[in-house]
Amino acid sequence: SFERIHRSNLVGMGVVPFVFEEGTSWQTLGLKGDETVTIEGLADVKPQDVMLFSRQIYTLLKAGVPILRALAGLQETATNPRMKQMLYEVRRSLEGGVDLGNSFAQHPKVFDTFYVAMVRVGETSGQMDHIFMRLFKHIEFEQFMRQQVKSALRYSDDAIALESGRMVLHKPASELLADPHIERLFLGGAIETKAA
Repeated sequence: SFERIHRSNLVGMGVVPFVFEEGTSWQTLGLKGDETVTIEGLADVKPQDVMLFSRQIYTLLKAGVPILRALAGLQETATNPRMKQMLYEVRRSLEGGVDLGNSFAQHPKVFDTFYVAMVRVGETSGQMDHIFMRLFKHIEFEQFMRQQVKSALRYSDDAIALESGRMVLHKPASELLADPHIERLFLGGAIETKAA
């Protein structure tokens, strides 16, 4: 049939066509359980995913769960399909004898160089659980600061665009720094700013 000819052409090019339906297993697809399937169009792993992962793996390691079992459990419960796939690949890499830092380094879009370096420090020092908690707090702080900057930029855009009902083309930086809203957003009121 026409479909069979196209399917054999695709298979000849190294592409395995299949449809995911509820209940589809690796064996049904004709794949081994250890093959990686990349599915395009899925949402990327976000900083919030990595932050949650860091907190969860900290908790599991602190409770004495072995790293491979912890990764398997987190992979199984991950809601982001890319995160699930990445955790699977990290687990396979660890099972192949690669250390955790290098396993994470294979995913630079998920784990930046700082994260990988901290994990390597944890491996060397034997303090993996504490390192994951520090990474969680670091990402949490980064997210907080990113939100504060967005809020401040939104406010300063409004201040620049509208002042007393008329369009303002320029607002000196000294006025923005002297603004109590900006001071509170960036400094929390703990440090006084001086207008130039």
